[in-house]
Amino acid sequence: MKLKVFFNYLILFFSIQLFMFTEWLHRYFGKVDFEQILVFLNFGTRGLLNTEDYVIEKFIQLCIYFPILILIIIYICIFLFKKIKTERKILKLLINNNFKTILVIFFFSFIYFFQVLDISKQFLNSEKSDFIKKNYTHPKLKKIKKSNKKDLLLIYLESFSEEFSKNTKLSNQTLNYINFKNLNNFKVKNFYQTTYNNYTIGAIVSSQCGIPQKPIGMLDTRFDNRKTKNVRDIFGLKNFLPNAICLGDVLKYNNYKNVFINSINPNFQAMNIFFNDHGYEEIIGKNYFVKKGYQNFNSWGEGANDRILFLEAEKLINKFKKNNESFNINILTTDTHYPGYRDSDCEIAQNQKLSDLNFSISCTSKHLFNFISKIKKKYGESIIILIIGDHLNPIPQIKKENYDKEPIYNRIVNSNIKIYRDEMNHYDVFPTLLDLIEFPFENKVGLGFSVLRKYPGLDYKKYKMDLKNNIEKRSEFYYEFWK
Repeated sequence: MKLKVFFNYLILFFSIQLFMFTEWLHRYFGKVDFEQILVFLNFGTRGLLNTEDYVIEKFIQLCIYFPILILIIIYICIFLFKKIKTERKILKLLINNNFKTILVIFFFSFIYFFQVLDISKQFLNSEKSDFIKKNYTHPKLKKIKKSNKKDLLLIYLESFSEEFSKNTKLSNQTLNYINFKNLNNFKVKNFYQTTYNNYTIGAIVSSQCGIPQKPIGMLDTRFDNRKTKNVRDIFGLKNFLPNAICLGDVLKYNNYKNVFINSINPNFQAMNIFFNDHGYEEIIGKNYFVKKGYQNFNSWGEGANDRILFLEAEKLINKFKKNNESFNINILTTDTHYPGYRDSDCEIAQNQKLSDLNFSISCTSKHLFNFISKIKKKYGESIIILIIGDHLNPIPQIKKENYDKEPIYNRIVNSNIKIYRDEMNHYDVFPTLLDLIEFPFENKVGLGFSVLRKYPGLDYKKYKMDLKNNIEKRSEFYYEFWK
């Protein structure tokens, strides 16, 4: 009898935990699908152990402490109801048939998890597609004439959507910062989000390699792990797309100094493995700022705030310019990650009372604008600057239907360009960057098309639809990048 009771409570615990796990994913990561979870599992125990403290803390609270608390409350209630010998039929029915009740709860939690993550799409879809094979163009390593070299500053703004540029809760001054008023800048009107690009490392891979970050290996039941056994072990990835040629590879071949700057642990999402494997000689993360003596760390991963990131990037730019070294600096901000971080050193115009996230948007925008303004004033057009949101804001600030169709934020801070297309995705960023720095290539690279070129005969709407319908399907060609 005691064993039966224990078993019942165990099932109940896991039922509540499954429900809260789904809520945790939805609350802190927005719209998450099972494909994304598979991708994260590929990072193995290293990825799990290096998950940011803030995320782990919320997971423990919601998925462990809360289910235990509910179990204790249920146990006390049942005990009391039995003691008072309640005559209420519904309560009596639930108590006497507790196993059936628990099964109903478990079934409900499972269905909720199943629906929210759309698991059926992942396991029932075993279709093959040659879309990637047909549309992928291999980048070629070529030398750029020294006189033609342009330096590159690529900034990924955490969860930055175009909706921020018209958020009425923000001051006019903040909106001016976001829209780079009085600085020559351009934007692609519809920078749309696609599958595999709704999380940071996926967006980085797509924008720098022109291919998606798809799940691989033993944790993806649809594919043969033998093809990828050389790049991962039980602890996670050992190599990251070793046969892909990405932005860092192209620039390293041309003697660029490639640097990645972020405020948290660069092991998170295996970012350090990706950048190490693709030409980045310096990866700056949390430990760097700790050793520098910085103490103002934010709540998301306890990383340095965005103001400090821009400060350190400015120092690097000045050093590279002084030494006449070509460079590619990537910055990944943090403060605007949900639920937002309040920078104690940031003053907001008009003493606005803002939510943490709106406060963060205001602060990051202000620091970014001041940083870019100084760089442009000092070095002019010699540095190409592209600023993009890594992905959409998973928690919309402007409540409306289909908010996920809102464009991702993007700005090219440059005066000598012409944009030929008003649509772009992450795969288009790679060839666009090469065009911006005047790197020679014939037509396209990766899966994308540069927005700075005309493509006679290109039906971009058809390409966009084909991409949507095929990118998740099985591709043997894609797995060649992992061998």
